Amino acid sequence: MYTHIGLKTLVNCRDIVAILNLQAELPISTKEFLEIAHSEKRIKGCSRDEAKSCIITDTEVYLSNISANTLLKRSSI
Repeated sequence: MYTHIGLKTLVNCRDIVAILNLQAELPISTKEFLEIAHSEKRIKGCSRDEAKSCIITDTEVYLSNISANTLLKRSSI
């Protein structure tokens, strides 16, 4: 099953490791992870300014303008 995460992007639900709410305060370790992913050019999707959530897979990190709660509902079976 695939989940639409915005910007015409589908992600296999089996590949999703985490869905993060970027509108909440993030732990320092998560911020560091996102900085490393950005420096390695592994972040895809919308810009940081319009991102509401972050979807982490085994190979990529996606920023989405769809809220984390909506994405969680879409990815639930």
